[in-house]
Amino acid sequence: MTCDEVKTCLEYSRDSVSEIMSYSRSAVPNNHIFHTLLVKFFTNIFGMKALVCRLPNLLGFVMYFYFCYKILNLGENKRGSSIPIVLGLLLLVGNPYLLDFFSLARGYGLACAFMMGSIYFALNFLKSQENKTILLSALFGVLSVYTNFTTLNFYVALCFLLGIFIIIQPKKNFGALSILLVCSMVLADLSYFPIVRMRATNQFVFWGSNGFYEDTFKTLTDSLMYGSWYFGHNTANVFRILILLLLFGVFIFATFEFKKCKAETFKTPFVFAFLL
Repeated sequence: MTCDEVKTCLEYSRDSVSEIMSYSRSAVPNNHIFHTLLVKFFTNIFGMKALVCRLPNLLGFVMYFYFCYKILNLGENKRGSSIPIVLGLLLLVGNPYLLDFFSLARGYGLACAFMMGSIYFALNFLKSQENKTILLSALFGVLSVYTNFTTLNFYVALCFLLGIFIIIQPKKNFGALSILLVCSMVLADLSYFPIVRMRATNQFVFWGSNGFYEDTFKTLTDSLMYGSWYFGHNTANVFRILILLLLFGVFIFATFEFKKCKAETFKTPFVFAFLL
């Protein structure tokens, strides 16, 4: 087991439920709260074994794969070809750096699964505008953040975009806005003590302070290569240039879609996903 897994299994999961949720004993972000609670639940039933500790993420991968497949089936596929679905699954599932998260007793993989579920139900809400779908989207988003606080970035963007979509509609759905507000208040309440205690112990300094390019874009693209130097020593630069060109292309396409659809542009899954 890796060092972080050991902390999760032999330290955090043995705290009481209230200690896990409040960070009262260990105010460190390695305690991925909802994941730790699941590890505690499974190990209390089946014993402290490596497979049991990793069971939440193994089940999380099933959920992640399911929602990836469901999202890919939302698009128009008039010929009924399976090729776009297969290519989409390869992009969303086939990276070994991502797959590692589903094989470790850590909260990252499970958080990705909840996040993908939240995106799926958000896209459904854009089409149906049913309160049930936005409730499920918000709940999955809350669980994603509560599994790993990193996805708070995602949750804030999700609520912001869904809120704008609701407001620009001719007929305002105040019920949907209330759902977003209540779920966000619940998340804020659940997160208050952990975040306050992490700030008090200066836990937010470990992710770098050299800016977005150095500490996010550069480190993430390097990690996605997973140590495979396809183009020699210039591999990292080649990948970064390709990704930047891809993002620029997506931006251009999304801009044209926005000009064409105006207010209805949020209903386009491609544009919504890009903005998110």
